[in-house]
Amino acid sequence: MSLVMAISNCNGIVISADRRVTRDPVGGNSSLLLTDNERKLFVTKSGHAIATVGSGVLKNMKSSSCLIKEVIDEMPSDMLIGDELITIRNTLADNVFDDAYIILIGAGFDNGEQKVLSISLKSEPPVAATDALGYGLIYRGDDTELQEIFKLFPVDAAYYPIQEMVEYLKFLNRTVAGFQKYSKHLQSISEKCDVLVIRKSGVEWETTPKWL
Repeated sequence: MSLVMAISNCNGIVISADRRVTRDPVGGNSSLLLTDNERKLFVTKSGHAIATVGSGVLKNMKSSSCLIKEVIDEMPSDMLIGDELITIRNTLADNVFDDAYIILIGAGFDNGEQKVLSISLKSEPPVAATDALGYGLIYRGDDTELQEIFKLFPVDAAYYPIQEMVEYLKFLNRTVAGFQKYSKHLQSISEKCDVLVIRKSGVEWETTPKWL
């Protein structure tokens, strides 16, 4: 399933995505780990982040991440986040299995306005995942353990500086992956994740993205 998280506040946006791809259990068999090195977080020519969770394999056996990268490479440099998400969603919808489940998250600045949006294969248009200012703590994907963490240890990330936002998201990803590892839950999240920092001045990778 994967896990994507983002914190958006007055200091900017930090977004993370894990790297694991699994095949769902079939016929009573256990899930199969395909790789811990898939890239699920991308940067568009407009300086926006695009992240994906959900089905990783398409009908032509190409990975969804590979197709997303190809679509992004063809996009112009002046697109709005919402238009980017719709373009990618439409391309994925033409290539997925009927029961596929994919959510796309887009984050960045449009004409100075801070935004984090999400869209699924069946939803239209993209919906805001933040408050009116574009601020909030956002997560999509396999978030069962994450919700329990927030219930026990609520936080207010509204004034976190960028470095603390980065460290907190890496900690959450590592912690959720650890809970999955030592429990009977489906181990769908890798311990390592890619992290991207977005400010009005530009974007910067906090971790080196993986790409096969």
